[in-house]
Amino acid sequence: LAFGLIALPLAWLERERMRELTRADWREALRLSLVGNVLYYLCLAAAIQRAGGPLPTMIIGTLPVVIAITSNLRDHARDGRLAWGRLAPSLGLIGAGIALVNHAEMAQLTADADLGRYATGALLAVGAVVCWTWYPLRNADWLRDHPGRSPRTWATAQGVATLPLALVGYAVFWALNG
Repeated sequence: LAFGLIALPLAWLERERMRELTRADWREALRLSLVGNVLYYLCLAAAIQRAGGPLPTMIIGTLPVVIAITSNLRDHARDGRLAWGRLAPSLGLIGAGIALVNHAEMAQLTADADLGRYATGALLAVGAVVCWTWYPLRNADWLRDHPGRSPRTWATAQGVATLPLALVGYAVFWALNG
């Protein structure tokens, strides 16, 4: 909701460029907003509610590794593939850092009595990772496919597209809980 509200005055300032966006562009902005700004945070919030903060945070912490690997696998035909040998040291250091920082959480995981809640939370956190892996790759695709468009305008369009999604989400929440 905050992102959408902040985007409104920015959209006014960018109104000339915003008018250049096509109906297809707005559909893509809505799709990106739904996955990257709504579904991602719903999955993350639900994961934290089920498993507590540390486990979902640890899983979300894998995003740099997951995005790098996914991008290297997915985009190799267009961008070339970075040799895995060159990528491995960086990914290994990131992975080791995540493991070291979350060592205590892993010990707690084995001691926790409610493994079902942890498993559900872990699955929701993995869903958030999937959302946030898809989002930057798809967003980069759109920006690459539209080199004449302003990235600032595109980010503003996504904020504007997020606002009605957030308002509907709030309305549903209040209807169900009011």
